[in-house]
Amino acid sequence: MNAISIQTWMPLLFLAIGVYHGVTAWKVYQHTDKKKNMPLFKAKARVAGFFIVVALLLFIFL
Repeated sequence: MNAISIQTWMPLLFLAIGVYHGVTAWKVYQHTDKKKNMPLFKAKARVAGFFIVVALLLFIFL
């Protein structure tokens, strides 16, 4: 059986984490009071952006 290489699963893992945080940030933005929970949305959006950018860099450089 062939094992999946680190060049494949590492960027996909970071991309999945980024998409998860992006979706949860969007849910926070849509379903809560905008003024009260804006810091939570911003934090989750930053984390999502970080993981997506790292995933793209890993796809490029690995």
